[in-house]
Amino acid sequence: MGSSGSTIQRRVGERMQQARQEARGHQGYTQQELATLLKVTPVTLSRWETGVRNPSFELLERFAQIVGKPLSYFFEEEPQKDEFSQTLLRITDQLGEEEKEDILEYVNLRYRRWYNKHKG
Repeated sequence: MGSSGSTIQRRVGERMQQARQEARGHQGYTQQELATLLKVTPVTLSRWETGVRNPSFELLERFAQIVGKPLSYFFEEEPQKDEFSQTLLRITDQLGEEEKEDILEYVNLRYRRWYNKHKG
């Protein structure tokens, strides 16, 4: 497969891993749990997630159903984020839920002020 094929394969694998970890109300599935639901081995699932192998369309469809994602989720490219967004994500990713909620509350407050001033 060419380099674009392997890039797509890697992206699908990364998205599969992300979707597995975020499923079930963000509790996620272990590889063992999801492999059991899909009736494949954990090694097979690991190979999909690392981009070493691709699942069949039918198995990817079942995977998507289980984790609650549309099939398109596995093929979409990540939008490029500006430097501010990247910095904000990097910093807030290290915070606990309470700190993240505080920041979100502040951002919402500032947005409402801006909105009322410019749109109101």
